[in-house]
Amino acid sequence: MKAQKRKILMFVDNCTAHNNMPDQSHIKLVYLPANTTSKLQPMNQGIINNFKMYYRKEVVRHVIKSIEDNQCPQIDVLQAMRFARKAWFSVTKTTIANCFKKCGFKSELTVAESLQEEDENFGIDLEDWNLAISNDNNQQPTFQDFINVDDGLIVSGELNEGDIVHAFSSSSLEDEEEDDEKSAEVNLVKISKREAVKALETLHSYFEMSSIGDQSIFDKIYNIEKHLMADSSKRQTKMTDFYN
Repeated sequence: MKAQKRKILMFVDNCTAHNNMPDQSHIKLVYLPANTTSKLQPMNQGIINNFKMYYRKEVVRHVIKSIEDNQCPQIDVLQAMRFARKAWFSVTKTTIANCFKKCGFKSELTVAESLQEEDENFGIDLEDWNLAISNDNNQQPTFQDFINVDDGLIVSGELNEGDIVHAFSSSSLEDEEEDDEKSAEVNLVKISKREAVKALETLHSYFEMSSIGDQSIFDKIYNIEKHLMADSSKRQTKMTDFYN
């Protein structure tokens, strides 16, 4: 933003998690009034829910694929980060704009029909959902129940003296550092450049035979191949490297 000489204004919820935010030269934070209802919070008007829908759709797809491959479904931290990244990129600009409109961030409150159309396409096939939950109970949760399972979950709050003492005790700090180290260690199967190129060739052939392939897709594949062939560096991979 600095290079583009752009400045932005961000409206954030007035909660403990947002206290003591560092000053930014090109970002101005404006806090919503304390105890503001969700009707004035754009994130609560559909942005978070859209993100959760896409994220948990990825989780269900992963579970189904694992079941079909006769494997036990497992999701590590790196996979969760990949799911979250893909889910956030799936939330459209239109959805975000509409959620701001619903909170009154425009003089004329007109919510576009595109938001409703997007919501209709969020569902999971019933057969796939039943396979994913593998529940013989007659009272099976719906996919919407799965999306809303953590609604109302408290993610921040005021600390009392006991919490502060415990947080800064030497033992708790050591435990947290050990947990962080374990979280950063993800067993990745090393893939050779030859295997990566072969995968791109397979992907290219798939779209050539598919009705959904167009020139833009092939351009992206060529671009990936270009970067792949230019990268000859070899180094140990860490989970944090994927998001630097």
